[in-house]
Amino acid sequence: MRRYLMSNIRYYEEFAALSHYLSFSRTSEELCVSQSALSKHIAALEQELGLTLFIRNSKNCALSEAGYQILPYVEKMLEAHRSIEQISREQYLKKEQARKNPQICIASCPLIGAYKIADLMARFSSLHPEIAVGTSEFEPGVIPKMLDSGDVELAFVRPFRSGMSAYDAIEFVREDIIAVLPKSHPLSRETSIPLSALRNDPMILIGEQAELHYVCMQLCLKAGFTPASRFNGLRPDNIMALVSLNMGVALLSQNFYEYYKRENTVGVPITPTVSTSIRLIRKKGRKLSRPARFSGISSIRVLKKL
Repeated sequence: MRRYLMSNIRYYEEFAALSHYLSFSRTSEELCVSQSALSKHIAALEQELGLTLFIRNSKNCALSEAGYQILPYVEKMLEAHRSIEQISREQYLKKEQARKNPQICIASCPLIGAYKIADLMARFSSLHPEIAVGTSEFEPGVIPKMLDSGDVELAFVRPFRSGMSAYDAIEFVREDIIAVLPKSHPLSRETSIPLSALRNDPMILIGEQAELHYVCMQLCLKAGFTPASRFNGLRPDNIMALVSLNMGVALLSQNFYEYYKRENTVGVPITPTVSTSIRLIRKKGRKLSRPARFSGISSIRVLKKL
């Protein structure tokens, strides 16, 4: 059985051109190759395939039956080759662009303002203008998929309820969970309160997708009660507005409370004290690009100066 080897792609390009012009002289002119070289290449292709592709005479040529049969496949192959070359060029240009103008996008849960992440990125950019760095907010459930797929290399998150074993992490901020009460609440003047003291109060909870929702629910269950939730799925600013209107109490992180604080609200520490954290994470075992490595390390350093 004959073993076929793929000829130089150039030979197939010459075959396709000769099939169009049906003239060795015209084809050689169009392809900027000598007639003798063109003739040798076509002969080599015929020998490799074991087919006579052209019927030749002294001036012109015509496609043989075998030539007609393979021509559509050769044209498809050449089109595929052009597409591959295009992809290769685009990837090369993309790498060159990244090398000359490094950039990194860091994902974040919806907490950029409360944790000065935007300030951090702005300061980093001023110190290192050669690296284009940006931060985009995403819902918490989306970020693990983005890290796993490589769409982003770094992310600011609270620890996932599903666990963090698949990620490397640097702690960015650690803060306490506190009770947020209306000023008119009987416990608003206390220096601290046991969480169980709020078992009969309507609780206003942050959205279920947020890891903070899971943390707060677990705290209530450990304190021996399931919160009587009046409103669900809210963002911190809306929660603070409802608390200020005496519509219920809430559990929030210290930074959320300070950032979204309203008049007529009070933040009171709970006992026992429970803390949560924001971490800068990456997919474990995945090599980071140089900009991502640099921005991740430098971000923590810059934070300490803010």
